Amino acid sequence: MHRFLTAGLVVIVVLAALPGPAGAARDYAAALLMEAETGQVLWEHEADRDWIPASLVKMMLLLLADEAIETGAIAPSDSVTASRRAQGQGGSQVFLAAGETATLQKLLEAVAVGSANDAAVAVAEGLYGTVESAVAAMNLAAIHLGMTGTHYVNVTGLPVRRGRPENRSTARDQALLAREIVRGHPRVLEWTGLRWTRFRKGLVLGTTNGLMKEFPGMDGLKTGFHHRARCNLVATAERDGRRLITVVLGSHSLRGRNVLASRLLERGYSEWELVEALPAGCVVADEHPVPHSWRASVRIESGESLRFAIRPEDRGRVEVLLVESFALEAPLAAGQELGRIEAVLDGEVIESVPAVAGHEVSRAWLPLPPRHRPPLRAPVVAAGLGG
Repeated sequence: MHRFLTAGLVVIVVLAALPGPAGAARDYAAALLMEAETGQVLWEHEADRDWIPASLVKMMLLLLADEAIETGAIAPSDSVTASRRAQGQGGSQVFLAAGETATLQKLLEAVAVGSANDAAVAVAEGLYGTVESAVAAMNLAAIHLGMTGTHYVNVTGLPVRRGRPENRSTARDQALLAREIVRGHPRVLEWTGLRWTRFRKGLVLGTTNGLMKEFPGMDGLKTGFHHRARCNLVATAERDGRRLITVVLGSHSLRGRNVLASRLLERGYSEWELVEALPAGCVVADEHPVPHSWRASVRIESGESLRFAIRPEDRGRVEVLLVESFALEAPLAAGQELGRIEAVLDGEVIESVPAVAGHEVSRAWLPLPPRHRPPLRAPVVAAGLGG
């Protein structure tokens, strides 16, 4: 790969060994803090460790339900009839009786707010006919989302019999799922952001996430607990238009889980800032030579906004590089990807966006005399980094 231009800038995952939040004993198995917009991992500990998610599995069921609503396969107002299998679930529940009907909306809120296991089975059967078909769909969706460390065996997250495979996941995978939800499924975020919901007369469910009432800006996602999984949490908060995601797996106590999640989020807002180094459509090279074209050169632009989180003291150490990935030879279409614009900090690419052709370049079918073009070495000016 040939690097043909440098500049000064930032981005994506650098964060190898930050210590845990001050004063927090390490009573958890894995944890992670993510910038929702960019997917940058700002802090992690054992993020790829295999763990039992417990009721966090219901986030995937909620996502699939929302996709079914979006495609028109089912409506929130449709009635779903509970089966004997739904009635027989233990743990958190809304005490469905076999043959009882409820709207899909009510069942989804019961799953999201109260983590109701009987409602989860009813939703799964209402969407896919059987729980087994729903589990297969959940595993397929996990593959599509790149959740390589995740495998589902049920839709509730309840523990299975000893000797049988458990639901498995990682903190990184749970953050990927949460990011998919907060960026593309506002209905799911709304369901998980409810502090309470009335399922039927005399049965009001309160959120299982106590931080919804305590942490400023927190607005959703899911908790999970059983004796083998311990205390798990995937949470998201938004302040001043900036959204963060945190994951805590395997904490020995609810308080410890909540303290760690709160401190990670507070660090994310206080220690990093989200900057736009280049807007979409920004010209990064006016005249880059293109062989065999009627025009001697092509204007190169940023195909997307280059945004990333950075510690304020690191802004001056970021480099922006225009990296050629494809042979620049006519013809070229306007918007065609020609390479990448990379933000680099301490030698690591922390974010990148496409570098695209700013206009069409036609091929010259007749031999043309050679045209001298000086090599392109102008720096990318990243106004968002303060020069």
